[in-house]
Amino acid sequence: MVWLEQRVVVEYDGDIHRLKGKAQWRHDEDKRTRLRESGWTVVVLVGGSLDRHRPWVREETVARVRHALSGV
Repeated sequence: MVWLEQRVVVEYDGDIHRLKGKAQWRHDEDKRTRLRESGWTVVVLVGGSLDRHRPWVREETVARVRHALSGV
């Protein structure tokens, strides 16, 4: 997800992401570094971040995104 005005990007690394190997991980980290260097805030969510069986994790995730969007 992207919020252009706030310059915030939210990316999700699901469980399958780990299976893609180091090259994919390195590619993603390089991309995120370039975004941050260009003034973007990047929030990375990982598998389970929105798990309905663990509401405290979901609440923490929502709080992270809200914080990024607030520009604080």
